[in-house]
Amino acid sequence: MRCAAWVILAILAPPVFGEGIELDVPAFGFNLSNHTLFTSTQNLESENLSPQQIRSETHVRAESGRYSLGVILSNRLAVARSDGADVPVYLEKKYIAFDTDHWQVVAGDSHHEIGRGIALALFRDETFGIDYTVEGGAVKYSTDHVEFKTMGGRVRTLMNPVTLIPFQSPLFNREIWVGNASAKYKWKETQLGAHYLITQNRPDDLGAFDKRWHTGGLTFTADNFAPGWDAYGETNVMVNERLVAPLDQTLPTAFGSYASVVYSPLPWKLKLEVKDYRDYNYDFHRPPTMEEDIVTSLNFSNVTAARFWVERRLGVYNSLRASLLMGDDRVVKTTVRHAVAAVKWKFGTVSVEARSGYRWLTNQSDLLHGDIKAKIPTFTGQFVEVGYRKLNGYSGLNFFTTLDDRNFFDLAYTFSAHWSLNFGTEYVPTNPDKVFFNVGTLVKVDSFTSRAFVGSTSGGPQCSGGICRMVPAYSGLMLEGTYAF
Repeated sequence: MRCAAWVILAILAPPVFGEGIELDVPAFGFNLSNHTLFTSTQNLESENLSPQQIRSETHVRAESGRYSLGVILSNRLAVARSDGADVPVYLEKKYIAFDTDHWQVVAGDSHHEIGRGIALALFRDETFGIDYTVEGGAVKYSTDHVEFKTMGGRVRTLMNPVTLIPFQSPLFNREIWVGNASAKYKWKETQLGAHYLITQNRPDDLGAFDKRWHTGGLTFTADNFAPGWDAYGETNVMVNERLVAPLDQTLPTAFGSYASVVYSPLPWKLKLEVKDYRDYNYDFHRPPTMEEDIVTSLNFSNVTAARFWVERRLGVYNSLRASLLMGDDRVVKTTVRHAVAAVKWKFGTVSVEARSGYRWLTNQSDLLHGDIKAKIPTFTGQFVEVGYRKLNGYSGLNFFTTLDDRNFFDLAYTFSAHWSLNFGTEYVPTNPDKVFFNVGTLVKVDSFTSRAFVGSTSGGPQCSGGICRMVPAYSGLMLEGTYAF
């Protein structure tokens, strides 16, 4: 316990990196940041791992003229007792880049996304501890009218993600290699692009490539092609190929398309979106879902749907929004519908946001959801935020019906730009524990940010950047600190 207490105090105190040295060198910059997380809770996946852990990630960046370089280092340390899984220092990412007005060359790790992420999305999301990069090389050449890009290398993720419940790595027991070439022609506010991506899979126990994917696609963008009108379209074809026996086994050809049209005659905004994904089973993509951020069963591989979205602004602060999604989910073999209405309104100094919706899969499941939150100013520079969220869903309507009823109550008070305190209560009558409590705080002092959390949560849906998942229940202590200079 003494060791754990010492660790907590060390995290809450601003890290000391030594005095900053200002170098009188033209066009030179240096940045160092550290993100540290201490958790104290039993690991549900393995009882052999220490309940108390420290995970840390340090970013080092430097720039000089047209050159820049950076590295990401991580470490993992068990506290109170050793569990044999410590990682003193690990080199997670590294890169060096060269930029001119027309050229960009990167050696090392780099993020990439093709179009709207249907064909490929190698990105960073700190909520889930995701950082997908290509370890290799990338080159981009661009002018006012053309753009050419190419990249290639091995896909890498994080060995020690600094997050409470990391996303399961899709690189477990295998290697993925990718290569991409794309071109884009631009005139005025219209762009037409084409891309090709090759992906190869090599299992660790096989020692050879066993699968290959060839992806080709087109993109089209037309901003303001008519007064108030914008349009986007993308289509992709992915051919699956087996490289080991049985070579005669046929794998389905995949298709992935998305299109949107936006019309914005103030104070209105109307948007029509369409998606069509057929057998698109690919781990490293993040296509448009067109869903709300409370939906956890997101089908990225075999679904066709359209969504109409309309918003009406009423003054500077107020707006009304409504949307309707309709489609065919070919994974669960049923139709999907989702209707949502939302409002933002300001009553004097009090701001209110509310949303309500109903999502149902015919003869499969339904979900009624709603949330409301208000921001109420109190004293100078201070305000209180209150919120309530409701999820009421039934699954297994065609067999054995199961109810999932969740109620979330949130209360937060901001004392200043440097300090806030929040309380949370969950009432889940369908859970044996029924009631969960937690309290947290956020402290900001210059370049230092610290968060603390203690209590329990029921788990359930968690979404970030178009990715949703079901997370397990949590009970324990979490301390988090970030420092940059």
